[in-house]
Amino acid sequence: MAKYYYTKTNVNITALTCEIQSEATISGGFDYAYFDSPNYLEVNFFRDLYSNEQTALDTVVSGHDGQALSQEEFEECYGVSGDIYYDDQEQEPTVDPLTGISGSWLMVEVLRISRDLYNDEDNLLYVEGHKPVFGTGSYMEDLEAKPDTFLELTDTPNSYTSGKYLRTTTSGVEWTAIDEASNFGSEYNEASSESLSSTTNTSYQQKLRLSVIDLPLGGYNIAWFYEWAYSHGNHNFQCRVQIDDDITLSEQTVRPPVAGTSYYMASSGFSINNLSGDHYIDLDYCSSKSGKTACIRNTRIVLWRVS
Repeated sequence: MAKYYYTKTNVNITALTCEIQSEATISGGFDYAYFDSPNYLEVNFFRDLYSNEQTALDTVVSGHDGQALSQEEFEECYGVSGDIYYDDQEQEPTVDPLTGISGSWLMVEVLRISRDLYNDEDNLLYVEGHKPVFGTGSYMEDLEAKPDTFLELTDTPNSYTSGKYLRTTTSGVEWTAIDEASNFGSEYNEASSESLSSTTNTSYQQKLRLSVIDLPLGGYNIAWFYEWAYSHGNHNFQCRVQIDDDITLSEQTVRPPVAGTSYYMASSGFSINNLSGDHYIDLDYCSSKSGKTACIRNTRIVLWRVS
């Protein structure tokens, strides 16, 4: 990460971000800008800028007048409805309770979430000793350090081979016979596609198919997961899950909270159905508006018997 520092008063972060992203000379992977009143400005990129890019950045910062974007300018720059986001420019700065640093709600919220996940020292809201979910000293590290064995069986009954399991009750631990008639968890099948796919079509495109063969009659849980993004804030991403191109288990039509093909949201669901024989389950997606880009990745479909 590369940081560029300026001494400047009267900065509107939303407008400055738009001006930097609109500068064609700068292609260095803009990350975010941070302003701390009265005159501290920090602009962050994912890599060091070339000399001509840094010159262009200096010009943009020097020419920035601190004026908020109009609603029309905001919609044009960010590709989202001003009715949703424009009011954020007029709000009082949001203050992070752990550091006291203030900024726009969107910037503070993004940095706060990043701190809770990783607490990197490069994060403006970094707090020494704050325990994140991932990384060094994290909750996940604590979990990975737990012993592999939580329960050691020291009393294996003679009837073990005929099918028993260890059950904990209010009276203690006991060996219990397995119900041979239970089918829960059998007939497990799965399909996945981690790769990124995109389309501008308004007709559904198949992203993933799970095919199952010769299922015995019974109840089956079908579960799915995918991550999606959409290029425009005024139209919709669409996705559906179907059995045999006939029975629709789920159909989603949703407008992205943040537009752009690099801002991904996660969706999932499940449906229990009586099935037998051969079937296929499809996960399809499309754009509600021709020419607007719908993106999907990390898709999964899982089926198993429940009754």
